[in-house]
Amino acid sequence: MRVAVAGCIVLCAALASPLVAQETPPEAAPAKPVDAEAVKKAEGVLKDSAKAYASAKAISDTITFTAKTPDGEQKQQMNVAVQGSDHARLAVDDMTFTAVGGSLYAERKGIDDKFAQFTVEGDLATALGGEIGFAPPQIVARSTDDIARLLEAWTFGMLPTPAISGHAMGKSEAGEAVHQIALSSPAGDGELHINADSLLVEKATIRMKMTGAPEMSFTLAYAPKISDSVSPAIAFEPGSRQKVSSLDELKIDLTGKAAPDFTLETLDGSKVTLSELKGNVVILDFWATWCGPCKMALPKLNDFAKWAKDSGKPVKVYAVDVWERTKPEETKKAVSEFWSKNGYVMPTLLDLNSETASKYGYDAIPTTVVVGPDGKVFAVHTGFNPEMADELKKNVEEALAAAGK
Repeated sequence: MRVAVAGCIVLCAALASPLVAQETPPEAAPAKPVDAEAVKKAEGVLKDSAKAYASAKAISDTITFTAKTPDGEQKQQMNVAVQGSDHARLAVDDMTFTAVGGSLYAERKGIDDKFAQFTVEGDLATALGGEIGFAPPQIVARSTDDIARLLEAWTFGMLPTPAISGHAMGKSEAGEAVHQIALSSPAGDGELHINADSLLVEKATIRMKMTGAPEMSFTLAYAPKISDSVSPAIAFEPGSRQKVSSLDELKIDLTGKAAPDFTLETLDGSKVTLSELKGNVVILDFWATWCGPCKMALPKLNDFAKWAKDSGKPVKVYAVDVWERTKPEETKKAVSEFWSKNGYVMPTLLDLNSETASKYGYDAIPTTVVVGPDGKVFAVHTGFNPEMADELKKNVEEALAAAGK
């Protein structure tokens, strides 16, 4: 079974949306002279780096993703810990994956009665790639010195078919000597920075340049630490929790259950509390400024909001901004400008710490939740649907009928 790490998808959506829209293959940049000796030097450094990772008893690392796109800057962190050949822990957003004893365990924050378990077959990097959809580069580097695999791993596959195009010595922000390995690709270019002393990777930069798509840049900052053992120790205790065999079974299914209550602010500073809206059908549309499908869906929601207002029916419509990963004041400014520019009639709520999103447990946006007059979740819609306005009108009629209104 192949599963996807929700956190990675959240960040990479900013990258994927323009590439999906690309109708023609990327045009390769004009060929530049390549210094064969510099390439050979860089390859040697990358292989020596893999040896440094392979020989370490234990490694812990924090990866900070920074994406700069036309919609602004987004950040996300991932924590990785590896010990020996078969012990690893990966934490990203609300998911934690633990590999130990020949099994891979998955836990989701907010789900206290279940965990998912998969069998690890073959080496850990291959197993994680098969089950999660990717393997952390620290683990890949412990299992191979293949240049192509290492380049793909350290750039998280965001730079298609990367190749080494040069080598130079430079200084890190801390003033330490680093190997600067230049990368080229039909879709852009980048650099890999490897500490000259420890031979551990400190940074990868990626610049996407594709015909018909806006230019974007990505930075992956690494903070590796080598030790004799990882603390806390890599272990998994199932306790009394139920074992399931897929991540889908770890999702929160609120349909027919009381919608989690919340109090959130609108852009004008007023507060909205869900429990105070009982008696109405409440529409909650979770979205983000960087989310392409969300931007496609919001005009449809706006059409529905106009209908709801004109209908005179007890219906409240709110967009709920989530997962912005910027400072609160930056988020408020960006959302306010976006809302004003588009002239949407429904208010948007600001889930600045994403606590409300966590309560509802959805790992993809846009997600639209229909809450009935009784305060229970009546229906859930995920993804962009051109017919969403009609679907929501139908949901409203059915929810009101069920409530005898």
